[in-house]
Amino acid sequence: MESYEATVETADDGTRADPEGFAVEFRNARTGQRQRFSFDQFTGGHLLHLAVAGCVYNDLYREAAARGLTLTHVSVSADGGFAGEPCASSGITYRIHVEGAAPRHALQQLVAHVQEIAEVPSALRVGADVRPLPPVVVSTEG
Repeated sequence: MESYEATVETADDGTRADPEGFAVEFRNARTGQRQRFSFDQFTGGHLLHLAVAGCVYNDLYREAAARGLTLTHVSVSADGGFAGEPCASSGITYRIHVEGAAPRHALQQLVAHVQEIAEVPSALRVGADVRPLPPVVVSTEG
């Protein structure tokens, strides 16, 4: 089993972010191309939806390569809400836009396949055990 650690931490310079939404670009591990992540706020909900969109996006490229298909443009957006006490997701929807140098039916089959096998959406559908580890708490007050 592979481990996928993610870390979020303070950018120590104290700089205030632009009040508008933002985008971050990374190199895609499968294609070497730049991919853009964008959202209007940094919240747990946005990150959850980004995980869904990012997983589907990556799986489209992985499965396209396995089928010998060339994708020229991919966009995946995910949305949903939260409500209640304790807070619970009201559900997540995602939209796929795929363009490629392949017959339309081959692209449709690719999308259908990825919708069945994408790991993050599958994990959310069946549930996951989420447990905190002991925290590290440091006071800077002396």
